[in-house]
Amino acid sequence: MSRTKTLTVAVTPRTSFGTSASRRLRRGGQVPAVVYGHGAEVKAYTVTAETAEEVLHHPGLMSLSADGAEAGLVILKSAQRHPINPGVLHLDFLAVRADEMITATVPVEAVGVPRGAAAGGQLEQVLRQLEIECLPGDLPEHIEVDVSAMDLDTTLHVRDLQMPEGIKATADAGLAVFQVRLPKVEEAKEDTTAAAAAPAAEAAATDDKKAGDKKAGEKKDAKG
Repeated sequence: MSRTKTLTVAVTPRTSFGTSASRRLRRGGQVPAVVYGHGAEVKAYTVTAETAEEVLHHPGLMSLSADGAEAGLVILKSAQRHPINPGVLHLDFLAVRADEMITATVPVEAVGVPRGAAAGGQLEQVLRQLEIECLPGDLPEHIEVDVSAMDLDTTLHVRDLQMPEGIKATADAGLAVFQVRLPKVEEAKEDTTAAAAAPAAEAAATDDKKAGDKKAGEKKDAKG
């Protein structure tokens, strides 16, 4: 696990508000943003469109810089994208403190090859993002999960994860994260084979019954 580096985000205090003002900002290559948290007054900023894209690809802690001065530590809470055109419409930042626990969502990545792969099993990732709780400085880029001990037809749940020190998984403990299964083609083949074998077994049982009835009849005729 590697901790995320703190990204410095240049922001400009915003003085114009409203839908029309926001549209003008976007046409000028700026994206509206707000910072809230800790009961403090909401602060309004703008960032460049390029910075907004960079923020979206940074899962961890960020330090805001306004006019060259530090404007606080934040994490990205949400982002609004245009439904059709590419680009970011709005950013919401949550103010955090270095000594205060935060809740965040980070990617999950598998490490190793499942033991069940030797039996034809394939690893399936069910959960790709995990909600965690930690100090801002401990926020990881992702959570690595060792899947090498997984056998065929086994499932790894959130409760089974070995979390790094200082990080707690807050997602539902019963959520499946990874599972090892036979490919669907193989499963279908097994089902087809079983279905084909059933009539043959029934036919064999019928033949055995007929043979038994015939022998019983022959014995009865002999006695008669």
